[in-house]
Amino acid sequence: MADELRECVQLMYQGDLEAVRSFLGRHADNAEYKHELLCMAAEKGLAGMMEEIIQMGASAQRFGVLQGAINSGSVDAVACALRHGATVNKYENGVLQCPVLERAIRKGTLEIVKMIVDQGAYLNEGLIHYSWSVANSSKHSDEEKQRRKEIFHYIGTVVASPPVPIRFPTPDFDLSLFGATVAARLPGEFNYLSRVVDDLSDLSAKRDYAAWLSSRDTQRSDFLHRWLAAIETDDYSNLTKPESLDSDWLCMIGFQLESWIREHELDDHRHTLLRLVRPAIVFNQTIVQDQQIPIGMSKLGGFPDLAPNVAWPRAKNCTDSYDLPGLENDQPCGFWGQINLAELQGTMAARLLPQEGMLSFFFYMNEAGRDGIRVLYQPNAVNLLRIQPPEPLLPCNETLKTQGLRFVETLTLPHTRGPWANDLSAVAEIDSSERYYGDQNFMGYGWATTGDDPTPDRDWHHLVLMDPNVRFHLQIREDDLKACNFDAVKVVWIDYD
Repeated sequence: MADELRECVQLMYQGDLEAVRSFLGRHADNAEYKHELLCMAAEKGLAGMMEEIIQMGASAQRFGVLQGAINSGSVDAVACALRHGATVNKYENGVLQCPVLERAIRKGTLEIVKMIVDQGAYLNEGLIHYSWSVANSSKHSDEEKQRRKEIFHYIGTVVASPPVPIRFPTPDFDLSLFGATVAARLPGEFNYLSRVVDDLSDLSAKRDYAAWLSSRDTQRSDFLHRWLAAIETDDYSNLTKPESLDSDWLCMIGFQLESWIREHELDDHRHTLLRLVRPAIVFNQTIVQDQQIPIGMSKLGGFPDLAPNVAWPRAKNCTDSYDLPGLENDQPCGFWGQINLAELQGTMAARLLPQEGMLSFFFYMNEAGRDGIRVLYQPNAVNLLRIQPPEPLLPCNETLKTQGLRFVETLTLPHTRGPWANDLSAVAEIDSSERYYGDQNFMGYGWATTGDDPTPDRDWHHLVLMDPNVRFHLQIREDDLKACNFDAVKVVWIDYD
């Protein structure tokens, strides 16, 4: 059935309306097929096809339709989705948000941004900072930056009249050092790469990805086809890697891991290793002044950005390293860092996370060895204030130097001494300095830094490695992660040396 759907999608891209009508006629009761076709039409900006599919029973109000139309950059496709009831606002945990406006700002089409604002999109001061950071992303050409600066000025006009005082980075501050470097950079590419990452052993997913790239990026498509031929024939003698191919993309399609597998003669364990992979994020850190980073942007150190109704955490609010309910004093915690989840969108690791909101990480240490952490999740990362500690911090919890963050995607495998030990028995014989772990800071698998893998069992996910003065290994159960229950984050290990 999936093959039939894929064939219909290809015919739809060629403008074959009769094929679409025939397919939906055969599957008139399948709402998911209708939704999938509508989303694919939206991603391509096929406004006329969207109209037909909606008339055949698909709903433009479901998630993915308006988002896809925005990704396409087609004004007509966005107008079609809005005309048929797509909403621009949503409530999450009782808080009004407008993620589609943020998506439109990222896409960089002023007319689409205006359409969404005209539909009553929720506006706030945080969008000014957001549009500023998008306008200064390093991945944009000068022409694209200029279009996005026009959006920035428009957002500033509609959010505040008269304008409110907003602190921006200094003119010489390089915002290219921040944000995320993503492997899926073309509109519509994310879903294809997601299928590849979900099971690196699935060659059909790579074939579909290569076919999709063929009309969009011939260099990457040609490389994928040649690599697939080498895998199928087990003949890599003629496979050369163009130097211009992005190393992050090569990592995410599994090329680097496959090369490691061949180097260590682990072909008999290839499928097991490829299916264990988890995507993760590496932090590239740059020391800056705290006031240079816009409020609401990801960073380590400095002072946290909190909503007016969010109190600075204290020791008694922490979960300590022995999983006891709370420490016994009222001392304020130290602040380690914050991650604006919207900045991670487009990365494979972010698929397990909320699309927006702020994760703020606090820690507490004292001379008695009672150490703990507190993770705050603010689902609406706007109208924030940069807060200083309510009272002096203990020396071991003092304010850390501010570091800006740029996020880079990677893939990770679990450690050989932990819940996945039986799957990795062959890898255990390899010298530890040559094993493929893919060191990361955020998501993926846990680290075995001093001792064995601290992950309690296979249901747990590594969240982050916090390293204020010691290293806190923070993990969360998969069910709690899906439920955005970040109060359930635990310290599973601490390195004191």
